Formats: sequence, C-alpha cells, structure tokens
Amino acid sequence: MERSLKQLQIIYEHVMNQIEEGIVISDDENKVIFVNKAAEAIEGIDSKTCLGKRMEDIYIHTKNTHSKHAAVLNTGIPANEYLNQYMIRESHKMMNVVERMFPVNIDKKTVAVYSLIKNLPV
Repeated sequence: MERSLKQLQIIYEHVMNQIEEGIVISDDENKVIFVNKAAEAIEGIDSKTCLGKRMEDIYIHTKNTHSKHAAVLNTGIPANEYLNQYMIRESHKMMNVVERMFPVNIDKKTVAVYSLIKNLPV
C-alpha cells in the first residue's frame, strides 16, 4: 500500500515528537520548518509561532558564539557535539545546551539543516 505525503508527514512528526532530544529543522533559506515537542519544552518556544521564521529571528547568539546552524547550511558540513549558548529572542531565556547539527543534502546541495539539542543540567 502506498502512503500519501500527508500520511508520511503525520508518521514522521509523531516519531520525532517522541524523541527526547530537541529537534529544530530549517530549510535552505534558514527558515524554521519543524520544531519537535522536546525543543518546545527545552527552549520554552512555541513551534507554531516559529514556523516560517528565520533562525536569527528566534535565537540570539552570545558574544562568544555564532550560528553554527547557518554555518552548516552554508558549508554542508555537520557540526559535531559541542556546547552552545544562546538566548531565545522572545523570552530572553538563556540557553546552555549540547548540540549536534547535520545538513540534509540532495544532489550535492544543502536543502535543510537539523539541530539535535540536549539541555545541560543546572
């Protein structure tokens, strides 16, 4: 039986919302296309208000960090596990997390980037 695109989307979203790590996915214009429930809880954001916004409209990096998400988008090279600090623009919540970022490449072009986020215990 062939699945419709809508059915596949529902299945994938259900699976990604069961994962304990936060997941944020952006497209090739660095606009958010998916935020899972864990990312909402970790960062205190609402996925519905984030969808379609540019990453830099949601996150502010500290003076000691820069957007590795954008770097992965521009280079197509993954960012291995690293400590990251940034602020949620809307709430001014300071985040200290461990992240990994991966490009989604199709025909040698990066079409999306996804971040896997773990909150650091305080």
